[in-house]
Formats: sequence, C-alpha cells, structure tokens
Amino acid sequence: MDVEGRAGDEQDPGAGPRSGDGWRMVEGLGAPDSRDPHSETGKPEVRVLTRGDGVTVVSLTFRAGDVMADHRAAAPILVVAERGTIDFGVGGQTIALAPGQAINVAARVPHRLEARQDAAATLLVLTGAPAPEPPAPEPVAFVGRLPWVIPERG
Repeated sequence: MDVEGRAGDEQDPGAGPRSGDGWRMVEGLGAPDSRDPHSETGKPEVRVLTRGDGVTVVSLTFRAGDVMADHRAAAPILVVAERGTIDFGVGGQTIALAPGQAINVAARVPHRLEARQDAAATLLVLTGAPAPEPPAPEPVAFVGRLPWVIPERG
C-alpha cells in the first residue's frame, strides 16, 4: 500500500519519512500470500498501489491457472515477476516469467498472462506524465475496468 508522510501526519518516529518532495515510498510489492475471498475465480487479483510521476504501480496476485486474457496497455509496461511462474504471451511467443525476471512491453502490443502456480508480480504502467494525488489503494476485480487496458476484440 502507498504510505504518504506529509507534514502533520503521525508516523512511527523510527520509521523515517515515507514521501517527500519528488519521491514516494511504495509498499506492498510482491503481493500478499492471501487474496480477497470475494475476488473473481480464474482471474488475478489486481490492486493499484500508487500513481506517481510517470508511473502507476500495480500488484498482480495469481492463483494457479488464473488467466489475464489477451489485452493491450495504453502505455508501455514493465512486469516484474516476484513469486511463482507466469506464462507471458507476447509476439506469438510464450515466455516463462520467473522471480527475478521482468518483461517490458510497448504500448498497444497484445499480450496475456497465465499463472502456472500461485504467483505474484508487480506491474509498472509507464505513463510518462505526472499523476494527480492518488486516492487510497483501490481493489480492482477485472482487468477490463482498468483505464490503461484496452481489451482485445474477438
């Protein structure tokens, strides 16, 4: 979750600042081991952690077999695998994305993700422009509702 430490906010004095002029700490990477019990079966849990200058940071949590069907992002993306293995389909290839690996995909390039096992990844949507002050982290149940995602048409 995004933690902002502005003047006047109470913080753990030993924790140090969480944001400042031109920077912000982002927590919640790697996604939790548990998911919202109300999350949609067969699809990953998607949570926006923060929106910053030029980037939106999103947590993706998969159960084995979860699929994020063919779609396109309106901006370039970087997907960083953190736990488990995710089959990432792009450009007619399927790449096994394992922890410690990342894939960068240009805007509007069709791609899909499928978890071979329980998995977690962090998605960076590279918007390239400063973003307004973000609201609290927002749970998102379906990828088609995300503003940077353009669903593939059959």
